[in-house]
Amino acid sequence: MRTKTYVSFYANCSTEPVEMDAKYHRLITAWRIRRAEELTYVSRYEKELAKKDINQRAIVRTDLVSRMYMASQLLLVIGITTCEDEEWLPMEIRQAVDKMKIPIIAAYTMTDEPIRNPYELSDYWPYALMTRIRDNSANVIHIPFKKKPVRAALQQFDYERLPRGRGLSCYSEDAYRAFGMPCNPVLAPARPRNKTGLVLIR
Repeated sequence: MRTKTYVSFYANCSTEPVEMDAKYHRLITAWRIRRAEELTYVSRYEKELAKKDINQRAIVRTDLVSRMYMASQLLLVIGITTCEDEEWLPMEIRQAVDKMKIPIIAAYTMTDEPIRNPYELSDYWPYALMTRIRDNSANVIHIPFKKKPVRAALQQFDYERLPRGRGLSCYSEDAYRAFGMPCNPVLAPARPRNKTGLVLIR
């Protein structure tokens, strides 16, 4: 039964602690948005082990797919270095979009402000996400990693209830007012990456 939230996150351990993924899982449960048993993920520790052991890699890949089959949505926590992962996180995005057809809740850790133009944060997108937004195969709601918008998105969107704006969905100013957040968005500094020519859909 597809009732769980699959959580995906990557941080470059040379600049961010390897325990960062656990931090966000703990926050979600501390916020009482989801109980621990309602979350599913493959830990950073397991992924790192799989890089060194081909047998462990096959086990982790199988585990990832089986966990994704139980999920109704993918919570993709996007940090400063998330787009640097070229292995496991792209696999999770491909499985969620191409196979499971579940929505992605893209929650950004580098801004506390309302996101009204998702494309302006595209420098942080993993390539697998960027290409699926561009070809309209991904259904994505873009939000700051804050309690109220994360709670609302997890309650509102699943495989039967997809965001209306395809890959560039975002909450309205009225929604952000209801969250108690200001409506004058301040964006995080852009990373030096090529633009993709996406068309903004509100």
